[in-house]
Amino acid sequence: DTGDPFFCSLIVRDPVNGLLAGNENAFVIATNVNTGSLKTSGFDILGTYEFDTDSLGSFSLDYVATILDSLEKVPLPGEPAFECAGFFSPTRAECGVSSPEYRHRIPVTWYTPWNDINAQLVWRYFGEAKQFGTDGSTRISRLDSVNYFDLNVHATVFDFVDLRIGINNLFDEQPPVSTEVGGAGGSFGTGNTFPGVYDALGRFMFVGTTITF
Repeated sequence: DTGDPFFCSLIVRDPVNGLLAGNENAFVIATNVNTGSLKTSGFDILGTYEFDTDSLGSFSLDYVATILDSLEKVPLPGEPAFECAGFFSPTRAECGVSSPEYRHRIPVTWYTPWNDINAQLVWRYFGEAKQFGTDGSTRISRLDSVNYFDLNVHATVFDFVDLRIGINNLFDEQPPVSTEVGGAGGSFGTGNTFPGVYDALGRFMFVGTTITF
């Protein structure tokens, strides 16, 4: 329809009659190729603070954050670049998955004095993202910021047995949704959200053990 040589060069027709279907000399090249480009910049911040108590063991506070300054995507050679920091798009042609400008992970670990029992509470935060319009504008639709809290306990029951139990998404926080993301079968999202970024399953409990012998 467009006559774009980037796409039309992948369509090989029969040199005699110009037909495509039902001819062994005609085919479409449909292999995976790197067509566009991506350039990003920002800051990763990491900090740790530890302290001891007289009777309750010790504590460790970690701070891991990403500040996304720029995320520039060019879908195809020759097309304009899209600035995707803080945006999402329901199609591959633009920004794709949600790319909040700020996110962090803050684990607080308690090393108890009782029989090698450690407990950890993790705070995960994702900032909001607005929809990137096909005309370069920002639409009304957006994905709100979201907080998740995870709790886990690790204990050494015997010298050769480690036990782990925990709950991810402790308060059963639902993922931010937008009808613009689309349903099943979308390029990046499903269920009106992006499961690759947000917790789409809700509260998740787990138990595990490691036995060394």
